Amino acid sequence: MGNSGFSSGDHLHFSINNGSGDLCGGNIDILGNQFIQGEGSWLPRAHDGWNYPYVYSGTMRLPIAGPFVIMTQNYHHGTALDLVSYNTDHSVNYGAPIYAVQEGTLYKATDYLGGKYAYIIHPNGWRSCYLHLK
Repeated sequence: MGNSGFSSGDHLHFSINNGSGDLCGGNIDILGNQFIQGEGSWLPRAHDGWNYPYVYSGTMRLPIAGPFVIMTQNYHHGTALDLVSYNTDHSVNYGAPIYAVQEGTLYKATDYLGGKYAYIIHPNGWRSCYLHLK
């Protein structure tokens, strides 16, 4: 979890695509199957009414560790998630490990804005992206 590239704070931007299009934009809806959106967290609602829900593992392992994993925005419409890990005392878990959601081959790169990311090409052809890394 980091703040590299075009980012407004520490988080993990995570997405999955089917092997075509924007690698970190995502084109597979990952909420409801791969990951489950839970109830709203303790965080106060955002100015637009967003309730910062908990996110849980579904058919895939969560890409970030933590006692509490919270989705920090809904602007990606379920094809990418911005996630923050929190500790049990509700402090940000800055040292949270990042995990591969499935097996595959790992690559790392830096985008044109300085965003450090890793991506994994999975045996089924899907690609998962982990952006804004330290």
